[in-house]
Amino acid sequence: MADTMGGHSARRKDDAMKRLLLLLAPALLVLAANPLQPGMRGSYALPPAPAEFRVGFWDGPKFDPANEPVPIPGRLMADEAETEYWLVQFDGPVRGYQVRDLARAGGFIGFHSRYTAFVRADRDGIDKVRDLPFIRWAGPYHPGLKYWSGTLAETGWGRVSVILFRDAEVERAVADLAALGLPPVRSLESDALKAVEVDCSRDQVETIARLPYVLSVEEWHESEPENANVQWVIQTWAQNERRIWEQGVVGSDEILGFIDGRLDQNHYAFRDTVLAISDTGEFPNHRKVVVLKRYPPGTLGSANSHGTHVGGTIAGNDSVMGGTSTHKGHSREARLANVFPIPSATEIPGALAAIATNLRNPALQPKTISNSWWTGTRGQYTIAAAAFDHFSWFNRDIVTVKSCGNQGQANRYYITEPGNSKSIIAVASLQNGTNSTVLSSFSSRGPGHDDRVKPDISAPGEGIMSARVNTTNDYTSMSGTSMAAPAINGAVGQIRSYLRKGYYPSGQPNPADTFGYVSAALLKAMVLVSADPNVGSYVVPSDYIGWGRANLDSVLFFNDGVPDARGLLVYDDTVGLATGDYVDYVFEVSDTMPLRVGVVWTDTAAAPGANPALINDLDARLEGPGGTFYLGNHYTDGRSVENPAGDPDRLNPLEMFRVHEPEPGTWTLRVSGYSVPAGGTQPYGVVITGGIVAGELTDVGVTALLAPLDTVEVGDTITPTAIVRNFGTTDETFPVHFTIGTDYDDSTVVTLTAGDADTVRFVSWIPDATGSFEFACWTALIGDENPANDRRSDTVEVIPPTAVGEPAGLPTVFALEGVRPTPFRNGTDIRYALPRAAEVELRVYNAAGILVRTLARGTLPAGRHSAHWDGRDDGGRMLSTGVYLCRFEAGEVVQLRKLIKM
Repeated sequence: MADTMGGHSARRKDDAMKRLLLLLAPALLVLAANPLQPGMRGSYALPPAPAEFRVGFWDGPKFDPANEPVPIPGRLMADEAETEYWLVQFDGPVRGYQVRDLARAGGFIGFHSRYTAFVRADRDGIDKVRDLPFIRWAGPYHPGLKYWSGTLAETGWGRVSVILFRDAEVERAVADLAALGLPPVRSLESDALKAVEVDCSRDQVETIARLPYVLSVEEWHESEPENANVQWVIQTWAQNERRIWEQGVVGSDEILGFIDGRLDQNHYAFRDTVLAISDTGEFPNHRKVVVLKRYPPGTLGSANSHGTHVGGTIAGNDSVMGGTSTHKGHSREARLANVFPIPSATEIPGALAAIATNLRNPALQPKTISNSWWTGTRGQYTIAAAAFDHFSWFNRDIVTVKSCGNQGQANRYYITEPGNSKSIIAVASLQNGTNSTVLSSFSSRGPGHDDRVKPDISAPGEGIMSARVNTTNDYTSMSGTSMAAPAINGAVGQIRSYLRKGYYPSGQPNPADTFGYVSAALLKAMVLVSADPNVGSYVVPSDYIGWGRANLDSVLFFNDGVPDARGLLVYDDTVGLATGDYVDYVFEVSDTMPLRVGVVWTDTAAAPGANPALINDLDARLEGPGGTFYLGNHYTDGRSVENPAGDPDRLNPLEMFRVHEPEPGTWTLRVSGYSVPAGGTQPYGVVITGGIVAGELTDVGVTALLAPLDTVEVGDTITPTAIVRNFGTTDETFPVHFTIGTDYDDSTVVTLTAGDADTVRFVSWIPDATGSFEFACWTALIGDENPANDRRSDTVEVIPPTAVGEPAGLPTVFALEGVRPTPFRNGTDIRYALPRAAEVELRVYNAAGILVRTLARGTLPAGRHSAHWDGRDDGGRMLSTGVYLCRFEAGEVVQLRKLIKM
């Protein structure tokens, strides 16, 4: 439930907010050599099915709140007259302006689930919310909706975690709980959660839930672990063939993380002959262990057998020490980040921060984090799962992996927490070697609590040899889904190394083709598309094996003189789609080799207990040359259903296709933004494998307007600037035009290779009159197949020079006067004017509409003020390059200004 652009009341005319999508839209970094490019774009509207309004809380039945009573006893319901926190439901797919209007009408907190949101309001406030035309229902957040019905049922007494809304005060909760005779054991507060832990009886759970600011009440458990053939199984499924290693993809230059017991840094698999580790810390020059930290902070302590074994499976390698073990980790040349010990559910945000975001040296941030343990809870979407989804939403280039659990297959919904997270890759266990077509008897059965596909993938987890703790170079066998998860962690490291070393698209390492940024969504999609389904008699997608057994050779394309028959196309859309947007990807199928397609995205966190948990929902539709179409995740007998009836999938943050004998010819994959309430747009990754090549496309367009900015002064010298891009598959030369008002008109000719982008600058413009002027930039390519993206326009306000019309030196209006420099590298200064003393808010948001930095907040005197932004967030972390938005609010004025960090 993040602070979004709609989180504060806006009292300015709507045109400032209407610019939001234009300001946040540009993709500044593109892959010059990528043969798969987005093609035709457009908009659509799909009415919701009635079932989409049914929402569930914990293990209670789903119900339509507008038409059915809340399915809880009367004693667990709240009185509307005393209600402080409310649930409201939208009438269908949610658009950005609706979230902003809701925020203006009431205290919008965040989303519970798909169309259902939390609002904090009094009776007058909720009446205003109910009057909004797109709100179909509003009602109290009842105590009986805040916890699982079986909480403390087995013991009658125990410890619970009281999870608070993010706007609640921990001090108030501590005092109120103490007054109820429940002295807190401890309290925790982070960006991801606020929680207080208390010991109580089952009857007291209901009393705790009656506190208005309580989001959920959950049982507290101490987390526990979920205790060399696997190499070739994961790499090729050809006995003793390790082709991925043979092609040079060994995880070099990657940093892979895991939260577990402490690894034994003195084992040959990890030891450095020059740099010894004797305490916790960061070690950028260590050949294998770059981060070794305890959370909560403490001393190094003793090495742990489980953590040592897990670390060895991910990236252990004794070769540097002269060892000859065959039990090397999957990404044997990668380095490791290890945070220990295993955290409890409420400690998860702190442990994730310790390993990834609270580093003195950000270059040591791992791009994977695996977790071979559980919090003692299964079959629920708890604060543990929500914490991982919250982390992944804000760190979209870090893949999280977890063992699916060792609870067996006697019943459904046995996935252990936090494995029900939407972002986590939950891994089932198989037997090893030639027996890896057999599911381990202990491996937990899915699906997820809301019937999402869980587990996600399978890998060997029985009889896995890896480093033995407290030995120089001995190895030991362990079994469990704990052993399967690090195998996938290492495999993700290999895939990321493949992309970072420039193997895509040629199949050979080419530095010019390196991916500068790789999203977790794309990496997860490649893992899932790699999956082979031949495990026992299970039919994918399966509650037992997910999408199948990972096989990297089924997704990675190589050309070592003879190119693989199976081709690979990928696209990492880091900007994404808004509600109602769609984009087409066109490719050619050359033979009837099975076609696999995956579209995956990283969704934001839902509320604990939410059913379904999906909030941002994309759709994918695949159409062949003869008109036969397929919908994502519509399967029978392990294959995509031709021309399926029914609605698109509304549960999973992924859309998968498997077409057994695709018809040769032109195919189109359409990705659509069905409902994207969080963040404004939803990024995603696309992966296609089979007998394929990219389809031909002629398309260029304007992706961003960089200058002029919102406000300029008479006499300023402005260089009109725009970013244009070749979305097509062939090199193009074409004219680009720029106009401002009726007096400025310039053009130039641009040449771009397929997939490339360029910043185009035009002759200077010196405004000589005040007023509002429309400016526009457009491309004019003959034969352009997608004119929808050819033109962009905006308006610029020309004001008098600073020294004119300001008696006594004071400004005459509230104004965000300027940002210089932008684009910037090392920082930028933001100037704003106050004609009188006023409350001021000056904030910076990222391209997802998430607040990253507050530069000014409070009452300031009349005059001109300046704030410097150094490119860091409120936590002091340096932010990535890209487009940001500065929002100024003072008096009755709200103004927006685009910032570009290079």
